[in-house]
Amino acid sequence: MNKPSIPIDDLFRLRVRELRERHFRSQGSFAKALREAGLKISQPTVHRIENGGRKVSLQEALVIAATLRVSPVHLLTPADEKVSIEITPKLTFRAPRIKSWLLSLWPLRDGDMREFAYEMSADDLRRLMEEKTRPTRIPAVAKALEKYQAERRKQIVSDQPGFKRRGQS
Repeated sequence: MNKPSIPIDDLFRLRVRELRERHFRSQGSFAKALREAGLKISQPTVHRIENGGRKVSLQEALVIAATLRVSPVHLLTPADEKVSIEITPKLTFRAPRIKSWLLSLWPLRDGDMREFAYEMSADDLRRLMEEKTRPTRIPAVAKALEKYQAERRKQIVSDQPGFKRRGQS
C-alpha cells in the first residue's frame, strides 16, 4: 500500500521538531541558539513554527538547518524513503527523487537532464561524474559535460585578441 503524501511545509516543521528535540532540551534553548546565530526568534515563535502557525523564510530555514547542524536537505526530506512529498498537488514525488534533486544529482522531472546539467557549473558536473554511487543514467550527464566544455573552449578561443573565424578577413 502506498503511503500518503505529505506537504513540504508540514514535513519541514515535523523535521525541525524532531531534530530540535534530539539536539536541544527545549524550544527556549533552541530559540536562544537561533538568536545567537542572528535570528530574532523567541520560544513562542519556535512553537508556532513547529505547530504550523508560522511559515519561515529561506534565510530562517538555512539558519535553522545550520543551528541543528544538518544540511537543509534533511529538513526537506523524511527518513522514510517510501513517503511522497507534495511541493504542490501537481508536483508530488517520492522522497528519493526529491532528495536527488535537492542534492543536484538528478532532475526533478524525467527528461530534463540536458537542461538540469547545463545549468550546473563544470566543477559540479565533474564531481557528479566522479561519484561512483550516482544513478545509472549518467551517460546523459557525461554528454552534457562534454558539450559544456566544448562550448566553453569555443568561447574562450573566440574571446582571444586577434581570433578570426574561418571565412573572416
